[in-house]
Amino acid sequence: MAQKLDDIVLHPVWGMILLLVILFMVFQAVYTWAAPIMDAIEGGFGWLGEWVATNMEPGILNDLIVNGVLAGMGSVLVFLPQITILFAFIPASGRFRLPAARGVPAG
Repeated sequence: MAQKLDDIVLHPVWGMILLLVILFMVFQAVYTWAAPIMDAIEGGFGWLGEWVATNMEPGILNDLIVNGVLAGMGSVLVFLPQITILFAFIPASGRFRLPAARGVPAG
């Protein structure tokens, strides 16, 4: 069975097609599954920014918090779902094994 699988996966044409199909499926999964969470994070930080802007006195500190801290945190944290889902695929691939250090057995 392993030989048949190797023949397909390592074939110059079928192996490349299989690779492209797998990469497309991972790409679609990451963006499709992460979209609702990303929208929620973006909406939450947008709402929080509007709330702070309306309940805080206008000025430099308001601009710093709304346009700097909250907008910056929101723009970074919005990618967290994609990164988390992508890292979930790494152990599933079975290829993420580090070599054992000298004298330390592989576990």
